[in-house]
Amino acid sequence: MRKNTLLITAGPTREYIDPVRFISNLSSGKLGYEIAEEFSKHNYNVILISGPTNLKVSKKINLYNVETADEMFKYVRKYFPICDVFISVAAVCDFKPVKVSKQKIKKKKEYIIKLVPTVDILKYCGTIKKNRQILVGFALETDKRKALLYAEEKLKEKNLDLIILNSPDTFANDFIKPKFIYKDSKIENYKCLTKKRFAKILYKIVTKLLNRAHE
Repeated sequence: MRKNTLLITAGPTREYIDPVRFISNLSSGKLGYEIAEEFSKHNYNVILISGPTNLKVSKKINLYNVETADEMFKYVRKYFPICDVFISVAAVCDFKPVKVSKQKIKKKKEYIIKLVPTVDILKYCGTIKKNRQILVGFALETDKRKALLYAEEKLKEKNLDLIILNSPDTFANDFIKPKFIYKDSKIENYKCLTKKRFAKILYKIVTKLLNRAHE
């Protein structure tokens, strides 16, 4: 029997300013790694594309380490066509410097860095997604009043089957307070969960979505 394939991204990305400095974020990668392990336990072929973390992964999981958004995109573009499920957990930097200094930038009174958007990996996948593929994204928002609106917009714009809304509290933490938002507008709220427990719930939800897509 053919194994289902999970493609998953995890951790932060880094966009370099010079050889020793970069733009990044607080993502630890814990959530993505827990999800990868859970799907691997259920006999999925797991391809994990990870930004810089201090985490270890089971030997059964195919791990690719990257730093920048462009590097992550290279692997996603390669493996997305063969996956059944893509879960985009990585906290990809939204911007990168126009120019990267070849030498360490010396201290000055003022130094202006011009930024441009990085590649939108999830949007790219949404444009080439097949009906039998499941696409899951995450939305981390700081504006509580508009968080749900932003997540719903992202769900539609990027052609997702499911998006999980969470908050910055998730960073470097063992817990998550997720809100599941489905393509059909259904919403499920969960109280504080460990990331391990969240991974088990997500596995069950994604399996149901995949079974429906294959009917």
